[in-house]
Amino acid sequence: LEIGEMHVRKRSASAAPKLRAEARWLREAPPEVAPYCARLLSEGEDADSYYYDSEYEYMPTLAELYVFGRVTPPAWVRILGSCAGFVDASVRAGGSAHVDGLLRRLVVDKTAERLDAFAGAAGLDLDAPNTLNGMPAPSLRGCLREIEATLAGCGDAPSVMHGDFCFSNILYSFRRDRVRLIDPRGLTERGEFSLHGDRRYDLAKLM
Repeated sequence: LEIGEMHVRKRSASAAPKLRAEARWLREAPPEVAPYCARLLSEGEDADSYYYDSEYEYMPTLAELYVFGRVTPPAWVRILGSCAGFVDASVRAGGSAHVDGLLRRLVVDKTAERLDAFAGAAGLDLDAPNTLNGMPAPSLRGCLREIEATLAGCGDAPSVMHGDFCFSNILYSFRRDRVRLIDPRGLTERGEFSLHGDRRYDLAKLM
């Protein structure tokens, strides 16, 4: 990551497909969504890596505001209202997309893979019961089964999807009263480029 006075350059050799997808997402963002996104300036390749430049935004991330700022509750209402504005714009721009059970694949299948990897590395029993504040709680695999059961009755909620809609990727301008987003996912769980997904995944990331 190279930060200059006017631009931010992201560069990688090993993660070039991911960066290409980020740049393409920013370049192809629909008009309804584009005002909420960082502006792509250029992209290119050199001997061993791919890079893209986006405009440097002189504004804090929501993570910085949450940890270091003294932000009043009414101001947070405005900030989260702007986050909701992005989600609403995403629904208008991508409401007719076909996402075919994407939420289940992202939430259940991906979580199962990560749990298995974590359990293998940590020697953890995913079926062991847990306690939380002295009260019995489900096993980790039991939690995943509850999530899967909840999603079983849900249809798709298609929209344009940022894919990593968390506080560290959301900037906020108090002057404009608008969020600006950086670092979109751009890739499906199958490694294919897509602007679209399920709005509930973005909302879950934000929560």
